[in-house]
Amino acid sequence: MSKERTLSGRIASHPGFAVLCTLAGVALTSFFGWLGAHQSAVINEKTSCISRIDANEKVLRDHSAQFMSSIGDLLNYTVFPPSNKPEDLSKVAGPVIKQGFAISAYAPLPLSLIALKISITVQQASLASMGYANKEAAIASINEAFGKWPSTFDQSMKEFDKQRGQCGK
Repeated sequence: MSKERTLSGRIASHPGFAVLCTLAGVALTSFFGWLGAHQSAVINEKTSCISRIDANEKVLRDHSAQFMSSIGDLLNYTVFPPSNKPEDLSKVAGPVIKQGFAISAYAPLPLSLIALKISITVQQASLASMGYANKEAAIASINEAFGKWPSTFDQSMKEFDKQRGQCGK
């Protein structure tokens, strides 16, 4: 019986066929290795971006909580003042002013400006309560500054969400 060689048989028996198959395997393995590494790098970049934004948001929320707590202490003082001594007022007004300045280092600009405005108005109100400034002007300034905090804080939190959405793009 005669052995008939087919085209595929001739190609498979060619000495360069094994080399070609090896090169193709190496090329495919390298490509899929690179693809996997690239995908891992993209995922890691997105994850670290989100983690950084989450950390910034946490710091801002923590400082905001301290700021709001000090404002709560000040409001409590206005209802139940232990005395009319400036020393007692400074114990509750001082932390509000200090926290307002501290939060401005971590907050986006609109929120920083509101925090600083609250600090300044608390200072003005403190001076007014001791007779050194106009009480009506201080009260109007306080109402304006405090009234802007909730919406500005909410906008700042939404900005973090927008930033997270931009990670990996």
